[in-house]
Amino acid sequence: MEHYLRIGWAYSKMHIKKMWMFKASFVINSVALVAYFFVDFALIWVMIYAFRTMGGWNPYEIMLLFAMNLMGFSLGGFFIGHAAVKAWKEVRDGTFDDVLTKPLRTLPYLCFRELDLQSLVNVLFAAVLLCIGFGKLGTPFGPVEILKLLLGLACGGAVYAGLELFATAPIFIIRKVDSLSDMVFALRDTAKYPLSILPFVIQLIMTLFLPYAMMGYFPVQSIIGKQDYLFFGSSIRYLAPLIAFAFFALAMWFFNFCLKRYNSTGS
Repeated sequence: MEHYLRIGWAYSKMHIKKMWMFKASFVINSVALVAYFFVDFALIWVMIYAFRTMGGWNPYEIMLLFAMNLMGFSLGGFFIGHAAVKAWKEVRDGTFDDVLTKPLRTLPYLCFRELDLQSLVNVLFAAVLLCIGFGKLGTPFGPVEILKLLLGLACGGAVYAGLELFATAPIFIIRKVDSLSDMVFALRDTAKYPLSILPFVIQLIMTLFLPYAMMGYFPVQSIIGKQDYLFFGSSIRYLAPLIAFAFFALAMWFFNFCLKRYNSTGS
């Protein structure tokens, strides 16, 4: 573990130096990202604020849903986002063989090599929304609430990273699976809204199969004390982290399973 932490720190310094060399590009891209998610949130806010409530959730509670989902997306993307895209490209053009020659496990190497510092800008934006939402709701914050928040953020990152792994892994066996990513992330926008307004089948999928609900709905519900547990009952408060991390573990197993069946596409 210490060995990987040292490698991760070395790559982090390298990425920071690279970012510093192209400061203007980093700033412009960061502003564009914040603007994109701000507009995305603004459209949701206008709609929710007009109706005042959606499925029993008020605008500031839905702000928390949006922020938690964005935070999970950003934390998972920090490690996996660029790594998945780069692996996809390298398998296609036959240069992935070079990755397999490194004296490291493939997945940690890919993640450390392609850390996405741009995602941290989204983390800051999401953190601002969280502060506003909890402040407006008057949510008391003690050690228990802080622990729930951190656990919820960890669940969100694990779920998004798992989704990226599931979408990427088949490329090692089937070279052309362009539509798979669209299938895996088809419900991503739906996760910004309360799970309670969705049909039963979608609730089930987003809890057990593509567990987007673990990125925002159930963590926020636990922190602010909402009781609409749907058909899962109050035990979902304790099962949610187990589902999120089990999903990530399954995604890692699937990634390694497909990786072992990789055949070079190089010449």
